[in-house]
Amino acid sequence: MKEVMISKLSVLNPKVIDLVDISEKHRGHLGYNSNGSHFSLLIVSNKFFNIPKIQRHRMIHKILEEEMKTQLHALELKLITEEEHELE
Repeated sequence: MKEVMISKLSVLNPKVIDLVDISEKHRGHLGYNSNGSHFSLLIVSNKFFNIPKIQRHRMIHKILEEEMKTQLHALELKLITEEEHELE
């Protein structure tokens, strides 16, 4: 699933994409699946320029709509532009 998600997210032309399976942290919680149900995602992309945080999140949810409906239970997001990344 991770490879599929990264492939779909490539439409954002990311400078950085870091998708980490954090499912093991949620063992015993509702929605836990050892095959990847909880992820942390960092994307650095200028496609986020002048787009509010909520809209950035909606973009990702739209791109990963099928995964959100089927296997993905939780997605921790950090979505920033290249300029924002340089300021960190």
